[in-house]
Amino acid sequence: MNCTSQAQPDFYMSSSEYRLSEEPRRCYAIKKSKGQRSDFLLVRVEPPIPAGVVEGYDREIDEVAIQPRHVGVSLFPITRWPVYVHVVLPIAPGVRYQKVIYTEMGELYAESWAELYPTMQAARDKRL
Repeated sequence: MNCTSQAQPDFYMSSSEYRLSEEPRRCYAIKKSKGQRSDFLLVRVEPPIPAGVVEGYDREIDEVAIQPRHVGVSLFPITRWPVYVHVVLPIAPGVRYQKVIYTEMGELYAESWAELYPTMQAARDKRL
């Protein structure tokens, strides 16, 4: 996984519980970050989550942070698919530029659970 700008997505996010998307979202790694309890990965999602879908957000959301839901699972690197993750939304300004994310300090808003898949087809098949 390369945390630089690229044409191909790093992976695809989908879930029957992830109420923010009818179709899987393409995910592009932006930045690895350490949290107090585990590692996070900040990703750009396409298409963005529309304004108003998440309570308290009056703008499109095109960046989310993800962290593994299960102990012993890592995003760096992903070695087994699917990866079950917590999806959290950055709410503090500048989270993208911080080395450590302090979830207890109110920098992130826990939103949902999702799964990561290596291809769009695998993410779609999960939803069938």
